[in-house]
Amino acid sequence: MLCSFLDHIMGQSAYALVGPEDRLITLEMSLKFIEAVWPGLVRGEGWVIKKGNAVFFSEGQVFGPEGRLAVKASASLLLIRT
Repeated sequence: MLCSFLDHIMGQSAYALVGPEDRLITLEMSLKFIEAVWPGLVRGEGWVIKKGNAVFFSEGQVFGPEGRLAVKASASLLLIRT
């Protein structure tokens, strides 16, 4: 679930930089689980670290209900112009 959440967060950070007709496909994603996430409200953050002509590089984090960093991720996203 956290992997899917991070994929969405990082993808949305890249979608903010492209046109509404463009699409992004996750090429690869790496996660580092730092501590367990218990049930409750979690918070996620995502940002683009480099925007290329065809590939975006994004990072993201998930914070557990206690506010501590629980998961870090990085991804590369392929831009498909339609």
